[in-house]
Amino acid sequence: MQRRRVLSILLVVMLIVTIIYPMNKNVQIRANDNGAKTHILSNPTKDTTGNTIWDCVYFGNYYQNDVEGKYKEPIKWRVLKVDGNDAFLLADKGLDVKPWHESGDGVDWETCTLRSWLNGYKSSMNKNGIDYSNDNFMDTAFTAEEQQAINTTLVSNAQDPFLDSPKVNDTYDQVYCLAYKEALNTEYGFSGEYNVDPTRALVVTPYANAKLDWETYPWLMPGWWLRTMGDDTYRDVNTYKGKYAAYVFQSGFVYPNGSSVNDTFMTVRPVLHLNTQNTDVYSYAGKVSSDGTESDVPTTQEVTTPNETTTQEGIETSPEATTTPNIETTKESTTPENLPLTPGQADADRWFEIGGYTYYCGPWNGSTVQLGADPEDPDHVQMQQLTSNWGNAWGLQLKKTVTGLVPGKIYTISIDMYSPSEDGSYKITNDLNESKPRKLVIGTTTLSTELMADRDGTIEFVVGAGLVGTSVVLDFSNVVVKDEDGNIVYPKAEEQTTKMEENTTVAPTTVAPTTVAPTTEAPTIEAPTQAPTEEPTTADPKTITISDDVNIEGYQVSTTLGGSRVVGSVEPTIDGKNVTKWGFVYAVDTIDGNSLGVTDADMYVGSTNKYVVSLDSTPAGTSNTVLGNSTTATYFVRTTLFSTNTAREFTTEYKVRAYAVLSDGSYVYSKAYTYSVYKICDQLYQSKKMNTSAAHDYLYNNILKVVDPLYKEVDYNWSSIVVK
Repeated sequence: MQRRRVLSILLVVMLIVTIIYPMNKNVQIRANDNGAKTHILSNPTKDTTGNTIWDCVYFGNYYQNDVEGKYKEPIKWRVLKVDGNDAFLLADKGLDVKPWHESGDGVDWETCTLRSWLNGYKSSMNKNGIDYSNDNFMDTAFTAEEQQAINTTLVSNAQDPFLDSPKVNDTYDQVYCLAYKEALNTEYGFSGEYNVDPTRALVVTPYANAKLDWETYPWLMPGWWLRTMGDDTYRDVNTYKGKYAAYVFQSGFVYPNGSSVNDTFMTVRPVLHLNTQNTDVYSYAGKVSSDGTESDVPTTQEVTTPNETTTQEGIETSPEATTTPNIETTKESTTPENLPLTPGQADADRWFEIGGYTYYCGPWNGSTVQLGADPEDPDHVQMQQLTSNWGNAWGLQLKKTVTGLVPGKIYTISIDMYSPSEDGSYKITNDLNESKPRKLVIGTTTLSTELMADRDGTIEFVVGAGLVGTSVVLDFSNVVVKDEDGNIVYPKAEEQTTKMEENTTVAPTTVAPTTVAPTTEAPTIEAPTQAPTEEPTTADPKTITISDDVNIEGYQVSTTLGGSRVVGSVEPTIDGKNVTKWGFVYAVDTIDGNSLGVTDADMYVGSTNKYVVSLDSTPAGTSNTVLGNSTTATYFVRTTLFSTNTAREFTTEYKVRAYAVLSDGSYVYSKAYTYSVYKICDQLYQSKKMNTSAAHDYLYNNILKVVDPLYKEVDYNWSSIVVK
C-alpha cells in the first residue's frame, strides 16, 4: 500500500478481538419510534467544561457488532446542524472500510468509486466503470421509505485548502463525506483547528474493524475519509494530482495532504441531510459528548427472518450462544472510590514503582501522568493520563510483575480495569494474542492473557494506554494468576502482595516498521495465537521421528514490534498421511553462558523438561506468503517480543524445532536448532539485509551495541566502509 501519512510509532503489538455473533439469518433491528415524536433536535452545544454535546438519532440499519455481516443494527448519527425540517447528520462511528477510489488513478470526488458506492450509482458515474447499483451503502442501510427521507444535496467540492489545487465540479448526492473545511466548522461542534481533537476522534464498529488488514499493517491506525482532494508534497507534479484524498486521523487530527486514494486502511463516516418531517423513519438516540460519554435511548429489536431460535431478553438468536474471546470480559461493576492522585515521573529509559506495579511514562511523546495507590491493597492503583502529543504511541504503560512461578510453564494472568468513559483505547502490550488497540468501555473489564514464566519464574503483564481523555481515571485491581490446572497461585491466601523494587528496564526504541529473516524474504507477519498442545492419544510423543517435510525456515527481527520470529513450514501430507496440526517445540537453552541442560532429546511435545514448552500454531500465525523453497507448504511463525532489552535477553540461547501431527495421531519433527537474538541480528546487520537504513541502525544501536559496546558499525549503503 502506497501511503502518504504521518504514522504514530508503536511500542507494542497485539491482535484485536471482536465479538462474534454466530447467526444464520438476516436480522433487521428497528429503532424505537416514539423518540422522534417527542424530542426536538438541537444544534451542537458546549457543556461547562468545553466538551461538545451532540443530539443523536437512529436512522437506517447497517452491520456493526456482527463481524460476519449477517444482521444489522440501527445506525447512530450525530446531528451537526438543524435548519428547519433539515437535519445534517454524521455517522457516529466508522461504519465500513473502503478506499476513496478502487485504483490509484487521479480522480476527484465526482469520479471516485467511494461516491458511487455510497449512493448506488451505475458504472458511468466513476472512473473505474464499476456498477454499484446492486451492491452499495444506500440500499444496504436504508429502506425505500427511508431513502425518500434523505434530501438530495448540492455538494460543494471547492473545499480544497491548497490555493493551486485543480478546480472540480460540484455534485448532487444523497450520501457523501465531509469536506476539509467542514471538518473544521465550529458550528458543527468541531474544533476550528486541524490538530488532534476529540470532537473528530474515530471509533470503529467491530464489523469495520474486522475488515481492516491488521495482519499486513499492524502498526497503522485507521482514519476516516473526507471528500476533499489531497495534495501531498508533489503539488507541482501533474501526475500526482487527484491521487490523494484528505482524511481525519483516528485521534481527530485533520490531514489535508491526504493518503493515496486506493488506501484500504480507511473507514467511512457518511453524512446526509434528513427530512425530519417523516418521524416514522428515525428516532431519538440520546446525546453524545466529545469526552466519550453517552446517554443512549434503547432500541426495539425485531428479527425479520424467523428460524429455530432461543429467546434471551427479548432478542432472538441462533441456538449457538454468543461467544466472546477469553482476552477480556466486561462485567457489572460499581464505581471505585477515588484514590489520591499525585504527579508521576516521566523518563524514556525507566520504569517507576506505584503500589504493587511499575509504570512507564514516555516524555518523547509529551506524556504526563498522575497516579494513586491504595495503601491497603498494593494491587489497586489508579492512573490518569494528563497530556500526550501522540496518544496512540503508547507512551503510558502499567506493568504487573509476578514472581515465584515455575520457569517455562504457562500461566493465565488477569487484571480488572475500570473506566468511567469510552474516551480512549488500550493494549495488552506483551500478549501475542493481541496486536491492535481496543476501545475503552464504561465499567469494569477483565483483561486476561497467557504468559510463560521465564528462567527466574517471572511473568510481566503490561497494559498500554493511548488516546485517553484527560478526564479519564483508569482503575486497576484484582490481579489473579492461575496455573494450567486452574489453581490460583497469586495472590497467595496466606500472605499479602509486597511492593516491587524499581524496575529499570529500557523501553523499546522505535523506528520505521520492517521485518526481515536471514533465510527468507521479509513480509510483515502477524504473531500467532499460541496455546499449549495436548499429547496424542495414539502415539508416543517421546519418539522423535525426523521428517524433511516439516522445517525451521529461518528467523526474522521486527523493529516495529520489537521482537524476533521463528518461521516454520509444513507440507499438507507427510508419509501419505494428512497433517492435522503443527507448531513449535521451544526451550530456553543457555542464559548468561550457563547451560540449562536441554538436549535435542528433550525437544518433543509433552516433554517433562521444565524449560521446554510446545505451542500449537493457529490461523493467526499462518502466513499466506511463501517464505521458503516449497510452494505447497504452509508457513507459520512464532513471535517473541523483547521485554527487557538487555544484553542478557539478547544473548540468551533458545532451542526450537517444528512439529506436525498426522492423521493417525503420530508426530514428526524437524531438526532442532539453536539461536539467539544477537546471532540473528549480527547476521542481518553484517549482510545489510534489513529493509531500511533506520532498521539497520536499530540493530546496531538497540541490540548489537547493547551486547558489545565495541561492536563495529557498518554503513548501510557502502559495504566496504566500516566505522569504528
